[in-house]
Amino acid sequence: MYYRRDTKGEITGYVDSGFKTDEVSGKSQTDYIFIKNGAPISWKSAKQTVTATSTNHADIIAFHKAAREVVWLRTMQGILAKQCKLGDQFKPTVIFEDNAACVNQMNMGFIKADRVKYISSHIFGFIQDLIETNQIEIKKIESENNIADMLTKALPAYKHKKLVEKAGMRSLQELLFTQITLFSL
Repeated sequence: MYYRRDTKGEITGYVDSGFKTDEVSGKSQTDYIFIKNGAPISWKSAKQTVTATSTNHADIIAFHKAAREVVWLRTMQGILAKQCKLGDQFKPTVIFEDNAACVNQMNMGFIKADRVKYISSHIFGFIQDLIETNQIEIKKIESENNIADMLTKALPAYKHKKLVEKAGMRSLQELLFTQITLFSL
């Protein structure tokens, strides 16, 4: 991983899901990655425990898992900041999601409608609490720029490389070349 000094030091999250990635059970995949100082600090790719009924449902489940991780990350960051006397974090953690319907539903909260009436309302309530207490901010991102997309499915090499670099990860070869270049100057 490659941490950069030129970043603001805020945690940023990317979340995605893979609908019905397990063809036998019909379960979907939850994927998220959190970046701080230009490098990943937390990530997960796991099969969902509930069978999602649509891509939107799978994304809502994935977003809920990512939001729970944000609570833990912000708590840890707060403890470290307090111990190091760095002050508190007041800005919300931005979480990027590529599903526009999911972003709208998370921002609006639970509204009983045909497309979401079977999704537990506590998921929406939890997210709304985090939004109202200024802990998270949800933003739409294009799928091609969603770093979590590389955890969801196999991508063409050029897309995978772009997302890996955007996540702040470098190959060993690149890091060694950088070190050699720095020492030779």
